[in-house]
Amino acid sequence: MLGIIFFYISYKTDSNQKNIDMIKQSTAEIRMRTIELEGKIKDAKKYEEVWNKIAENKKTTQTIKIDDINKILKEISEKHNIMDTNIQVILPIELEDGIFKRKTLRTLYATGNLSFQALDDVKAILFTKEFFDKLPGYIVITVFEMGKTLEYSPKDLFEISSGKELGAVKTVINFSWYTYREKEKTQD
Repeated sequence: MLGIIFFYISYKTDSNQKNIDMIKQSTAEIRMRTIELEGKIKDAKKYEEVWNKIAENKKTTQTIKIDDINKILKEISEKHNIMDTNIQVILPIELEDGIFKRKTLRTLYATGNLSFQALDDVKAILFTKEFFDKLPGYIVITVFEMGKTLEYSPKDLFEISSGKELGAVKTVINFSWYTYREKEKTQD
């Protein structure tokens, strides 16, 4: 009888130890998942803050037509006294590899060229910033060339720098343009 009691106590001790070990393992797994989820929540909050700071036109997934671009270009050109504007944008291609492979969004990539004349370099830069800020998506300037259109004498340069005369600056900008489009929903 004593052997049976000893065997029963030993069996219960082993069984309880196994239960304790399983509970410890489950607890450790839950802690690891909790840490992982806390990290994801922290990342999500960080991205939410960034998202809230992004201008609405940078978040849009609507298509933009060249007529809309030309309208924006004309309005901002008039505001900054910009002349001889010319914009060329190559039809976008879809990027599908690496970080651009998404389930719900398509990333479109286009290149373009913008050239114009401004009265001075400050107006050229302000115009460029405002124009690119108005476009949806993200612009990466790859080439920015600015130069005078005439040969100026030292007297001309003095007059221009003192604001008595206006100069003429020719600007050429090459850029890459990334925009987003929603993927069409397919019925499976």
